[in-house]
Amino acid sequence: MSGFPRKHKCVDDTLLYDAGIEQTFWHTYDFLERCAMVGVTLKQEKFMFCCREVEFVGFHVGWEAYKPTEDRLSAIRHFTMPGQPTITDVRSLFGFVNQLAPFLATAPIIEPFTDLLKKPTGRKV
Repeated sequence: MSGFPRKHKCVDDTLLYDAGIEQTFWHTYDFLERCAMVGVTLKQEKFMFCCREVEFVGFHVGWEAYKPTEDRLSAIRHFTMPGQPTITDVRSLFGFVNQLAPFLATAPIIEPFTDLLKKPTGRKV
């Protein structure tokens, strides 16, 4: 499904967007036809058409809004680290928080840690 215009995909969720109802109708029609041609199965209960606002991969997306959902914020607030966190645990937390970077002023706080958390490149110094 690569090369399909005005589409965002994350794992098994896809968001199509357009400016008007007629464009939306034909864009959706083309998308559904392409899915049928390549054998992609869609879940009817996940299908939403012509919505002004939707929840998509932990974000509330709409004509006038783009913000993290309360579930996403709550998950970060209640993220628990093990007693002896590994570097993988810390990377997971930073990755999770970084998904909300456009909405948080965390960049200056996290910046000193980013080099420490990078995986080794395999080069010996």
